[in-house]
Amino acid sequence: MPPQFETLTISLWPEYDRPDVLVIYRAQLSADTALPAQLSFRLPGYIETMYAVAVKEDGVLINVDPGSIGLTHQESDLLLSFPATSTEVQFEYYDPVILSKQDQTRQFTYTLSVPY
Repeated sequence: MPPQFETLTISLWPEYDRPDVLVIYRAQLSADTALPAQLSFRLPGYIETMYAVAVKEDGVLINVDPGSIGLTHQESDLLLSFPATSTEVQFEYYDPVILSKQDQTRQFTYTLSVPY
């Protein structure tokens, strides 16, 4: 049975520590998920790299081994895949496109499609 999500939260932090928007996904897998579970997420294809991919163990985020993280371009998407060794996962990337700036005004448009 494929992994089931209890929750999926996405946070957008514009200009947090650089001029782009930091996008943070936090997911809680159902308690009956067999671990490790291979997870895959479709992201915008223009994303160049992941800032962080982690699992939460005993309340602490632990980075996933970079060698086990897959980043594959499929048409206009980027497919992120990694093993979840815990039911709590988090990954982050910077999005250089969704924030528009004009003088002191900031506006962002974020569209999410979850084909799960």
